[in-house]
Amino acid sequence: MKSPLFVWSALLILLINCGGVQGDEEETALDERPLFKQTDRLGDFTDAVIVNKKGTIHLKVWEPHREQVSSLPSALEHAKKVLLEGVDELVVEYDEIWEVVYVGGLTPQQESEWRSKGWYDVFTLYWKNGRVMAWTWKKPFVRHPVTLQEFPSAKYFVTNILDRDYIVNELRLIEPARG
Repeated sequence: MKSPLFVWSALLILLINCGGVQGDEEETALDERPLFKQTDRLGDFTDAVIVNKKGTIHLKVWEPHREQVSSLPSALEHAKKVLLEGVDELVVEYDEIWEVVYVGGLTPQQESEWRSKGWYDVFTLYWKNGRVMAWTWKKPFVRHPVTLQEFPSAKYFVTNILDRDYIVNELRLIEPARG
């Protein structure tokens, strides 16, 4: 008679090979990347710079930006909501990054001027196993928003972070997993 450990091991191997036991949900999920090539809400990523590397990043909204926006008058409550949309901090594991420069709403002449000065926004998508994990918006600052001290050149800081939960449940850019 075979040992119970042998029987259970054989049964487990059979179930895994026949599909009776699902693997890690992240590895069996559908690839969401085609859904994000061009979105009205998060930007046009058709010409994004794509970096394939694994890592973990600690994202944090730049506090002086948050402080300055929070001090806006209550008449600008809607603007405050948009400018502070998302989470303050997030740790993201990723295996791919998409990054795109955004200069929307500018004339070609303004766009050329802004690019020459380094004044453009940067949108970034972080991916893990084909699933969107986070989106960030980095903006250029030529001066500190609270102290008004000028920087020698534009500095980029994260002003918005949207996590996967927000993208799925609030923006509804992809269907949440059922089950």
